[in-house]
Amino acid sequence: MRKHFLSTIALLVMVVLAAGSVDTGTSSTSSPTPSSSPPSTSSPSTPTSKWYQGGTLHNKSALDWQNASADDKLATCGDFVTKMWQNGDLKPSIENNLSTVDDVRPYARELVTFLDAAFKLDPDPEQNRKLFTNQTVSGTAAIGMITMGWTK
Repeated sequence: MRKHFLSTIALLVMVVLAAGSVDTGTSSTSSPTPSSSPPSTSSPSTPTSKWYQGGTLHNKSALDWQNASADDKLATCGDFVTKMWQNGDLKPSIENNLSTVDDVRPYARELVTFLDAAFKLDPDPEQNRKLFTNQTVSGTAAIGMITMGWTK
């Protein structure tokens, strides 16, 4: 059982790290989509409505997360959830709820909430640095998705 759990964590960390390769540029072809069928947005796209673009925290530390904008956090978590969806690593009960970019957003928000709690700023700057320098956003996101029961 322990070996299976550790293997699952290792797989998820690799998948989440790979999410850093998801293109979140400004072109219309860069939206996070599963490889099987591109999701459509529910309204016309405008630069301000593309919540899923611009995530930069994939390979960053918890310290970077603490200083990041809410938009960056949401876009990064959108990439993580989308990559898990693309790879078929989410439970069917979640996968069956996803067909558009906007369907990913509530899960991305929930993951942001998890990471915000996990990386809560310690009031002592030195202690905060010690606690969070070596904690990665991707690794903790993988743990969060496992903890919340999203993975197969």
